[in-house]
Amino acid sequence: MPTLPPLLRYSIHQKNLWIVFVASIACFYASVTGYSMQAFFQTEIDDINKDQTASQRITQTWLPGAGVDAFPKFECAIDPFGFSPRWGEMKGDAQLNRKFCSINNNELGSPPKYDMAVLKKPLAELNQNLHSAANQEAVTSKLFYSTRYLGDYDLDSDEFVNTTHPALDMKMPAGSIVRAIAGGRVHDIANDPNGLGQYIVVEHRLPKNNERVFSIYGHLGSTSVSIGQEVKVGEMIGTVGTSGNTKLPHLHLQIDKDRGSLKHTPYVPAVDAKRTDVVRWTMHPVDFIDNY
Repeated sequence: MPTLPPLLRYSIHQKNLWIVFVASIACFYASVTGYSMQAFFQTEIDDINKDQTASQRITQTWLPGAGVDAFPKFECAIDPFGFSPRWGEMKGDAQLNRKFCSINNNELGSPPKYDMAVLKKPLAELNQNLHSAANQEAVTSKLFYSTRYLGDYDLDSDEFVNTTHPALDMKMPAGSIVRAIAGGRVHDIANDPNGLGQYIVVEHRLPKNNERVFSIYGHLGSTSVSIGQEVKVGEMIGTVGTSGNTKLPHLHLQIDKDRGSLKHTPYVPAVDAKRTDVVRWTMHPVDFIDNY
């Protein structure tokens, strides 16, 4: 059973002592007048119940390892989008920069496979023959997975070459629906104008060992959930935008491991962080989705 934080326990115990003192007087009064003791103490009882309920809610929502049995089911991990524009078939900035509602259904397809052999093909080489269906598919993949896990901000970048980006950037039109990649509870919603912009942190408990992990969705255009809300896998939580430190619409998808904090904040690597440091506190989003 979750325990109350020490300060709250002290406050409740202090109130109980006061009630006991008052009760000794009230009982004598009640025995003479027949006054209802339940009515006399109802306010104090309600206050204590509110304190305990609030404490339990805080404990179950924030404390590591607490409230495991009542935590929303993880179910299974999925990608945050059920589709992707076929970027490789589009011509010019006017088509590439359209909002979601301006793209026709026949321009959409299944999300491309995350294949580093394809993602590292030089874009200049692919552009020489964009009439090739294979090259168009490769360009779609490179644009969709625009920055790889621990990759450079370069469409030809490999993984594990830049420890300052512990996430996967996915290019999608502004206004595209972002889905929760697994079942869990909304842990935080915040705005970092110089970083992730509007972002959502969803807390999950892994199905095998109840390990506490967090999926983070950054650069959102809007949010459609609230802190503490339970979400199911695939449920809409927001839309793609350009908030924060970015110019083009995309989703920053980051998976953090539990650092033991009461309230989790997105992991930001130090400038001189090593690969082992980043891997200790984050997971590759594609591996996370594939493995769970």
